[in-house]
Amino acid sequence: DNTVRQYNAKISKTHFETLNLLKQYSCKVIGVSHIKIKTMANQLKKSVATVKRHIKYLKDNGFITVINTFRMKQGGKGANTYAINPIDVYQKIQNELSQMSHRKNDKKHNQRQSQQAMAFVKAKKETISFIKLLS
Repeated sequence: DNTVRQYNAKISKTHFETLNLLKQYSCKVIGVSHIKIKTMANQLKKSVATVKRHIKYLKDNGFITVINTFRMKQGGKGANTYAINPIDVYQKIQNELSQMSHRKNDKKHNQRQSQQAMAFVKAKKETISFIKLLS
């Protein structure tokens, strides 16, 4: 409960509603809930696509961890398990995300790629003209 309340200031109301629902379904193990997306959509009165977007946002920003499950007897994919990350794990994830370097535009790299593309087009044209000569 404390962790979810602390996350409240960091996320929007709709994302908080999704996180709060996950908290409500974590009965057996504190902070870990086992629920289908369709059930979440019905409880929140939202579409399945919206709930998937909320889960993706919460996962990408380090609020939750998604654990895929498989059915042992029947086989196949089961309902995911969602673990609400403690504050210290959330902060570590945020630090790692901020330290990641983003791809920079490299002019030389772009020039090399365009030269390779032009060489490919030229080779393709030569191949087509050679096939026409053979015919």
